[in-house]
Amino acid sequence: MNLSFIISSIGKSDRLDNLINQINSWFDNKELILVDNSRDKVLYEKYFNNNKCKYVYEKKAGLSFARNRGALEAKYDMLIFLDDDVVLGDNFKSVNFKSLYDNHDFGIAGGKIVVNEIPDYLPEKYTYLAGEKDYGDEVIVMPKYKYLGGCTLVMRKDVFNKIGGFDINFGHNGNNIGANEDVIMQEMIRKKGLKVIYDPQILVYHFWNEEEDKAILRVRKQGIIDRITDKKYFTFRMILRLIKYNIFIMINGNRKNLSNEKKYDLERYRSYVKGK
Repeated sequence: MNLSFIISSIGKSDRLDNLINQINSWFDNKELILVDNSRDKVLYEKYFNNNKCKYVYEKKAGLSFARNRGALEAKYDMLIFLDDDVVLGDNFKSVNFKSLYDNHDFGIAGGKIVVNEIPDYLPEKYTYLAGEKDYGDEVIVMPKYKYLGGCTLVMRKDVFNKIGGFDINFGHNGNNIGANEDVIMQEMIRKKGLKVIYDPQILVYHFWNEEEDKAILRVRKQGIIDRITDKKYFTFRMILRLIKYNIFIMINGNRKNLSNEKKYDLERYRSYVKGK
């Protein structure tokens, strides 16, 4: 099975070389596309003439722009999108990509994401901020309102083109935090009658070491982006969330000694309700 690996980067990860070497040593029938999405081509000098990957520069800032550019450059029909700060788990090289590809109901797949170290300040409910995703050790079709993690996503190129790629209004933009480009992609795929598949063999380790103030910023941003997403795609869910979140804020907004989880809830819910 020929595979097109697409790595998007702004040049700040110290895991990129290792990831490129892993892919090249584990897979024969593949191409590896590195999309440099930095402001000033910081990866150009090192990778432009590097025979380990195909270097592409995408000047439009944003993860969705970078991923879409990588897909446009890809010559094979099976696309594997990877963040630049992951390490592939041993099981990854045993994934039956051909079986996935041949499944006519297959829309998009992802797998288990293990974070190198979950900081003590992060509540279990919010480990997804660090990228953590674990739906168990069996292959499952993801139910509605459940989503794969965005660190690694696998899909056929024809499906990608049918959806129109990642929504450029969502996702990280350089150093600016973003989200939900992967969520929207999965919802669009469901609307086409295709399946979102979790396969634990598609395992990556994500390296995350941010301070708590950055995590709080992320959870606030998540609330804003969730509101934008719901307004565009899930009007009824937005109404229910506004009711639930306003009640939560009225009850807990002025309380002291909230649990850590409720503190994070309060930050996210307030951002959702305000939309900013």
